[in-house]
Amino acid sequence: MKKYGLLIVAMMLWGGYAIAGTDVLNVSASAAMSVSVNVSDDIAFGPYSGAQLTDIGVINLTRSSNSLPVNITLSTGAAPDFTPRMLGADLEYNLYTDALWTIIWGDSSDTSVVVTWAAGGGNTANYTIFGSVPAGQSPGQGNFTDAITVTADY
Repeated sequence: MKKYGLLIVAMMLWGGYAIAGTDVLNVSASAAMSVSVNVSDDIAFGPYSGAQLTDIGVINLTRSSNSLPVNITLSTGAAPDFTPRMLGADLEYNLYTDALWTIIWGDSSDTSVVVTWAAGGGNTANYTIFGSVPAGQSPGQGNFTDAITVTADY
């Protein structure tokens, strides 16, 4: 038994040292966020007779995750900028974030602002767009339209 015991001791002394190595295991995941935009109420000002016209539009948003804020922008439509937007070539109007028609909703260029849907909270939201055609204009006769692109990005 002594031989056996010595053999074990010898193996422990000579072969008992192991060389240790380390490495890093990277773990990751991703989830794509999506946002859908639906214009549920368009803005229809009606006949213009020189007095101010107002109307509201509503956009509905749904996002797959509430972990990131969503920026909501409105285009200039056919106009070159936001001050003012134009219905046809003759009738000025604009779209606002407030019912007092003071904050132009756009893309943060000119004097416009971007509306931000904050992170957290729910995954659906409705936003009201306040439209106004100022008084005192003299457009020619006709039907005037514009198309605004609503963009939601994160």
